[in-house]
Amino acid sequence: MLSKRVITKPFVLALIAIMLLTFIIPNISYATAYNQEIKSGIDSFPKSYQEKLRALTKIHKNWTFTAAYTGIDWNELLKYESGDTLHGRSVIHKSMADMDDICSCGGVYDYSYYCASKKAVAYYIDPRNFLTETAVFQFEEQSYNEKVHTLESVKKSVKGSFLDNTVTFYDKTKKKNIKMSYAEIILEAAKQSKMSPFHIKSKIIQEVGWDGSDSVSGTCKGYEGIYNFFNYGAYDTGDPIINGLEYAKKSGWTNQYIAIVEGAKLIADDYVNMGQNTSYFFKFDVITKRIWLDEALDKKTGIRTATTKPEWLFSHQYMTNLGDPASQSPSVFNMYASNGLLDTSLNFIIPVYDNMPDDVSTQATPVPTPKVTPSPTPTPVPTATPKPSYKLDAKAKTITSSPDMAISTIIKEQKITNYNITNTKGNVLEKKKEILATGYKLNVLDTDKKTIKTAYTVIVKGDISGDGKVNSADLLKMRQHLLGTKKATGVFTNAADVSGDGKVNSADLLRIRQHLLGTKKIV
Repeated sequence: MLSKRVITKPFVLALIAIMLLTFIIPNISYATAYNQEIKSGIDSFPKSYQEKLRALTKIHKNWTFTAAYTGIDWNELLKYESGDTLHGRSVIHKSMADMDDICSCGGVYDYSYYCASKKAVAYYIDPRNFLTETAVFQFEEQSYNEKVHTLESVKKSVKGSFLDNTVTFYDKTKKKNIKMSYAEIILEAAKQSKMSPFHIKSKIIQEVGWDGSDSVSGTCKGYEGIYNFFNYGAYDTGDPIINGLEYAKKSGWTNQYIAIVEGAKLIADDYVNMGQNTSYFFKFDVITKRIWLDEALDKKTGIRTATTKPEWLFSHQYMTNLGDPASQSPSVFNMYASNGLLDTSLNFIIPVYDNMPDDVSTQATPVPTPKVTPSPTPTPVPTATPKPSYKLDAKAKTITSSPDMAISTIIKEQKITNYNITNTKGNVLEKKKEILATGYKLNVLDTDKKTIKTAYTVIVKGDISGDGKVNSADLLKMRQHLLGTKKATGVFTNAADVSGDGKVNSADLLRIRQHLLGTKKIV
């Protein structure tokens, strides 16, 4: 899958040569050089960024923000990152794509990805679309911090995944078998690569899935005892997994420890230490490594400056999937949240482009307003905000509700006198903490207030994570379900079927996205 591809410069050059046989690259006039600057503090950002960033600091006072002025013109950026220069440089998964998200070339890659349109590129490449508490983590600086990144925190971060295990491997140097948990291996990889273990874990899951894949089983025929946790070399020609394992075999990745540690060091050397030190920069190669050198820093102003050329950028991308950085963000956020580390000192490096549209838009250039003959203005018809609703199915013993449905409304309308709410573990919630969440039960009690007469399983549309809310965590769950990396089951599948057509597809993903944006609430 293209979300799991390592796109290096030599490969891109070869790919360009092949693509030229099929596509004609238009004659585009580009800038000769970009003057780039790195500035610190919210005030250093354009006004269109500032309000959202200040809102984040009200929640997390220790968060800091760094503006990376790329010097790249917005429209030129879209040409480089879309099919105007190379079809397939940016792709979008079929589950995420509306018709106008697909390039006019109609290119399909790995059977699941479309060549992305300029409109789709504009949405994902505009940082202002992702300045929320969760999505902003694609801009987090990826460096190792021994005070924050403890073994206990890494253990929590891998819990429930295939990495929540211990492995035994033969150490050739010590000439004996070594037993280590994946968490210990990931922390060691972080220390050696100087990269955040949370990002190492996140990249592994992004590449091989929550339950792992043949890339890390060590049992793939012909590649027994070979591991590739980051899918290095897993190019699209032929079988990607075999390509990746062939790369790992040549690299000597003969056990889990070597594969994770050496793979992480390779990523750090190829990307983080090249100046691409955020998940966003892994996808979008828009900043020069020269700007991070000592000589780039003006000690008086604290501003870093450097000049780079177009031919030195854009091609060194870890993945082609546009949605990859955004899809990783909830996972990283949750790792910090579950470890109580959200309020530690975290820095976010966020790019700024020249001549960005005033409105956060997915359009590269404004659509001209057509000339029309004036007509009488119709009297506006007020539209009411849809109210939360629910459906009680006595036969199936379910209560299906929209988000934010009040329990009191259901109790009153159904004339229920005695009841309680139990969570997925069967624990009764305190009255002041009662919520409706997917997988919970509303239990109608007998007059003794103890005996359960009827138990209704709750399904909250869009609440796939089962926390009673519809947020970015549910968007991630939906993507995982559609990609097949972690399927929803039982009533959580019902929650994922937001449209109620009996299927879980891209239409349901769109409905959750619209709900989060406030453009169309789930009812």
